[in-house]
Amino acid sequence: MEHLLFLLLFITKLPGGDSMQTQSRVSAQKGGSVTIACRYDQKYKGNVKYWCRGLGWHTCIVLLSTDSPQGRADLSITDDPAQQVVTVTMRNLQLWNSNKYWCAVKIKGIGTPDDKAGVYLSVTKEPPPQPGTPPGNPQPGTPPGTTPQSGTPPSDLFTGKASTASPSTPKGGVSMQTQSRVSAQKGGSVTIACRYDQKYKDNVKYWCRGLGWHTCIVLLSTDSPQGRADLSITDDPAQQVVTVTMRNLQLWNSNKYWCAVKIKGIGTPDDKAGVYLSVTKAELSTLFTLASMAPPSALPNTARSTARAAPPATTSSLLWWQSLLIACGVMLLVTTVAMVTWKTCRQRRNSYIRCEMDQFDSELMLHTEHDNDRIQLFLRSSSQHEHPF
Repeated sequence: MEHLLFLLLFITKLPGGDSMQTQSRVSAQKGGSVTIACRYDQKYKGNVKYWCRGLGWHTCIVLLSTDSPQGRADLSITDDPAQQVVTVTMRNLQLWNSNKYWCAVKIKGIGTPDDKAGVYLSVTKEPPPQPGTPPGNPQPGTPPGTTPQSGTPPSDLFTGKASTASPSTPKGGVSMQTQSRVSAQKGGSVTIACRYDQKYKDNVKYWCRGLGWHTCIVLLSTDSPQGRADLSITDDPAQQVVTVTMRNLQLWNSNKYWCAVKIKGIGTPDDKAGVYLSVTKAELSTLFTLASMAPPSALPNTARSTARAAPPATTSSLLWWQSLLIACGVMLLVTTVAMVTWKTCRQRRNSYIRCEMDQFDSELMLHTEHDNDRIQLFLRSSSQHEHPF
């Protein structure tokens, strides 16, 4: 197994930059290794650094941190405070390791976001392109799945637009089509419908996962639709629609997925359409159902959501508002409990004072009666002494 060490290290620091810095994109070969270096500001030398995975920062899952760097044979992290560099090494790479990763530094303080830098890792079956060699084939009509050029914005990587017709597709032919983005809640389910051209009615359709088409891993196909409780695929040739349902969604299910149709013939690329699935913790449930299908020209409106699909930025704002509401609720609860406790204590104190006053009045009346009796006895005794006869 070939061992590939791809060391990316920033020797110089950008002027005025105080955030975490690293490469925006890294390519590596399946079975190999990759080492990624992230430079941080001097003020973070004593902070904990960590490595997490997730297309969106709000769904990032921590894999390893410098305060507990051991425990995984395929992943390691080291911090060099003298060089202000944290280094992450991933070994025995597989195609499903293709994802976005984040170097991050833990910032102490409530409400202070951690500093971070994202890097997209692409694991391929072929050796990665040499530095300076533009990846992919710029010629139109070539099979998609080429690695995007370095510096391509993430928004351009996950547009999910339907692929263009292959050279063998007649003019005016309709390729596989679906939604470009779907949001769903953790623990929920989502159903995605993909429309295909009539000429593909008898072809095998399949569902695969991967940020890039060339790294897409087939999860299920219509020629073997059974076998997984959390995933199902059905084909309706009459409606020219293939439907995929994913259940019990987890945060790590966030990825790009592809509806595809297998095209027979050597050198003929499969037809496909990509959709980006974002699974969030927010109380925002997005369930795409297969409704009455519109004509191919109106396909972008064929999948309807019971809740509005929100991009990661909207979800982040929603999480912020939820945190604020929870904090306000806790403060209101504490204030209410304090007021009830104070009122109860005050009532008990007043009752105690009234009880003491009543007891005092009773004792005072008793002493007064005794004093009156003594006075009367004294007066009688005095009168007897003054008039003995």
